[in-house]
Amino acid sequence: MLKNPGNKTLDGLRSIAINVIGQAGFNQSGVWAPTMRNRTGKATTGKAAFWETFSLTTEMLLEGALLPTKVMRLPFMPPTLRLMGYHMERAPIYMKEVLDEERKAVENSTGRRNNFLSFLLKLSDEEKNSGDNGFSLADDEISGNLFVFSTAGFETTSNTMGYAVAHLAVYPELQDWIREELRTLDPDPSKWKYEEVFPKCRRTLALMFETLRFFPPVLHSNRSVFKPQQIVDGNRTRLLTPPMDILICQLSMHLDPTIWGADVNEFRPSRWIDESGQLITPPKGAYIPWSSGPRICPGIKMSQVEFVATLTTLFRSARCDPLPTAGIEEPEALRQRLLRVTLDSVSKLSLQIRHANEVHLRWTAV
Repeated sequence: MLKNPGNKTLDGLRSIAINVIGQAGFNQSGVWAPTMRNRTGKATTGKAAFWETFSLTTEMLLEGALLPTKVMRLPFMPPTLRLMGYHMERAPIYMKEVLDEERKAVENSTGRRNNFLSFLLKLSDEEKNSGDNGFSLADDEISGNLFVFSTAGFETTSNTMGYAVAHLAVYPELQDWIREELRTLDPDPSKWKYEEVFPKCRRTLALMFETLRFFPPVLHSNRSVFKPQQIVDGNRTRLLTPPMDILICQLSMHLDPTIWGADVNEFRPSRWIDESGQLITPPKGAYIPWSSGPRICPGIKMSQVEFVATLTTLFRSARCDPLPTAGIEEPEALRQRLLRVTLDSVSKLSLQIRHANEVHLRWTAV
């Protein structure tokens, strides 16, 4: 970040997120940056090829969903689309190689392999060996779960980190507020242990909660009514009868002044910390950025740890400010411009800043 000022911060955060997912998903990482769309090389085997396929499809998900692979590979298509078509045609081969490689690693490993793929393989193979195939997964089901896990985890967390960093640049006093807490940590990050560091980073986690209050990755949740239910709304009682589908707007709850107070529209992470310094728990159903109930996001803890680890690493020794751009030099005017860019959001796979390349930040050591 310090070496690449300008509009590369959000791309850097995406690179961090994709590498976290690669390590957690199948012990794979690599350099993944804004040049991904310009890649022309062709990895041909195993994890490297699967990694390149996944990286391209997360960057070009809409094209991948709408265009058949044969169309992507037509000679007049852009080079990146042709490359993605090549990889998507070979994706089943790559996935089989990845599964075979991971199975061998699990069999030969004397210790525990801490990644999502080995976890799925171990459970599925144990069920098959026990003769109970009711809970085992076929290889294509494992690869499908891995792709969904990876895509959902990468996209949502990277966008949340982008919103948070942009708001820290808009409100520099929040950087100082977070850094006060980070000074209590060991100055050497290589000595950090989850069980010691994560519980101390309450302000950073409060920043995540406040960011998600304004920018939930998914704006609506779907629920179905299977039996008659009564809902009390003030002095009124509403009867819900099946069959009925309900679309729940998360922002309507996240920005309800009767729940959050008169300053509901103020970006204030400190609202999440009580007088004793502990994180508060909002009323049930009032805050659902990870959904709720039996369909709550299974990656909730992983996203929190990734967010905290990334933000603490960045802001313990550096600060960011809006970079002069578009003929604007005055700091307050730059912050207001950045806020306008950040608030201009669009919902694609998840909610994200519409013009991410307009987020221009300068990082300086502190």
